[in-house]
Amino acid sequence: MKKKIIIAFGIFILFLVTYINPSVAVYSIKKPIDGNTLYVGGTGPGNYTKIQDAVDNASAKDIVYVFNGTYNERVKIYNSLKLIGEDRNNTIIDANG
Repeated sequence: MKKKIIIAFGIFILFLVTYINPSVAVYSIKKPIDGNTLYVGGTGPGNYTKIQDAVDNASAKDIVYVFNGTYNERVKIYNSLKLIGEDRNNTIIDANG
């Protein structure tokens, strides 16, 4: 009887460890960025018309959010930031080849 309790307790601990460990990893991946968000192509105040202008004014850990549209420009990124398009099929950077 004690052997069954020990085995059940061991299985419970094993389950608990495997359940907790992935949740810690997921939290660290989805941790929010501590930077600002710069917008490109929107209609609000402070929006940029060119992606490169927003990238040039961004600091490390900032997000450059680009609204849907086709942007005819080449973009060079020199610091660690996120460049996010509103929709992967409708936000296009066309660098003319």
